[in-house]
Amino acid sequence: MRGFFLSKAVLPLCVISAIGIDTLILRSFCAAFTVHAAVSPEWDWTAASPEIQGMITRQLESIWTDLETRRATAFLVIRSDKIVFERFATGHNRTTKHYTASMAKALVGGISLAVALSDGRIALDDQAGKYVAQWADDPVKSKITIRQLGSHTSGLADAEENGLAHEKLTGWQGDFWKRLAPPNDPFTISRDTTPLLFTPGGGFQYSNPGMAVLGYAVTAALKNSAHRDLRGLLRERVMRPIGVPDAQWIISTPPMAMATVSNRSCRRS
Repeated sequence: MRGFFLSKAVLPLCVISAIGIDTLILRSFCAAFTVHAAVSPEWDWTAASPEIQGMITRQLESIWTDLETRRATAFLVIRSDKIVFERFATGHNRTTKHYTASMAKALVGGISLAVALSDGRIALDDQAGKYVAQWADDPVKSKITIRQLGSHTSGLADAEENGLAHEKLTGWQGDFWKRLAPPNDPFTISRDTTPLLFTPGGGFQYSNPGMAVLGYAVTAALKNSAHRDLRGLLRERVMRPIGVPDAQWIISTPPMAMATVSNRSCRRS
């Protein structure tokens, strides 16, 4: 699941959630997004010096210098709701949409799952086959749980190979990144073609297809709910409550594809 352009307010959540989906993390997000509180129009980000927040400016500058050599386009440090350090590469600024790659998993997979979990529409230890009909009768895949999909312990392989660029990958792994029409789309490939490397729960394997199936399962769990899909769920329960205008973010179809949010679009409630 690649491709998200993310705002400052959401970024700290994603850094935590992208590590893996765990009950404690999910419960924290559930508490945050169950309440539909209006965002105070008076609140906005304010700055503070790194030293006031217990950091050292010269060390942050050194980190930014190193990041620039790695073609980073932005470096933002927030602590205690204060912007303590902010740097941008040439051609980028605080309103530029910033690509965050697999941090998309934290919103499209992690936080949407947290909200669905809070609503009682899905449970971490549910078998994924409850939501993925094609897995219901599979002797092995039927044993995969939502928790295992979220923690990369389902056994599903990744659509990567020896660090090759996506355009150089072949077979199902290459097709996974092309976002082709069904039945060669990423979701169908993840569900029907991606091989299992080990028994569900028997190991760890970072898996983009696993996260795609997680998004598929959460979408299925939303059936007959107030939210038709992940886009609607995130809009009504996450983005609007934290002050992100609808015009400043999108999730393409399929929902594992690109989303955008500007760097200054969020307010804290």
